[in-house]
Amino acid sequence: MNTNTPIRVAQVLAGAAVGAAENFFVRLLAGLSERPELDIHAFIRGHAHRLEALRNRGVTTQGFRFVGKLDVLGRRALNAFEPEVVMTWMN
Repeated sequence: MNTNTPIRVAQVLAGAAVGAAENFFVRLLAGLSERPELDIHAFIRGHAHRLEALRNRGVTTQGFRFVGKLDVLGRRALNAFEPEVVMTWMN
């Protein structure tokens, strides 16, 4: 493992439009994204306010419909990122 390369971490949340866990998700990712040893990308349901909140905090974020297990566009985006770690939230 190259210690000079940040660890690519995909954070995947298909949560509700409003909720405590969803709010925690935004705060946690904002903090983690400040760590130089991590490359955090959020793959979330396309709720405009959450997309904006994450992006405003410097988190690379993409929104998807999450139809089925993970929609085709979401799967392609996740695979293109080539994460070393995938953290899923809210099943």
